[in-house]
Amino acid sequence: MRRCLLSQRLFAVADISNGVGAKLDPEHWTFLNTDLTVHIFRVPEGEWVGVAAETTTGPDGVGMCAGVLYDEQGAVGRIAQTLQIRARS
Repeated sequence: MRRCLLSQRLFAVADISNGVGAKLDPEHWTFLNTDLTVHIFRVPEGEWVGVAAETTTGPDGVGMCAGVLYDEQGAVGRIAQTLQIRARS
């Protein structure tokens, strides 16, 4: 059960990573992740999970977010998201 909760927490952090790595102001732009790929190479341990992410945007409203997922011991996996980026009206 405990591992299941840690994995759920890890995937929740993976899902919001495009907001963490955003270079555009989220008050003026929206970031819809149209897909999410998560590769995990070990089961997370401990109470905390985190992400180091970077988002890159193209001129046509398409972007990508890539990042590394961590627990208290170090890296546990990588994420990749394709993004649709639009100005807020």
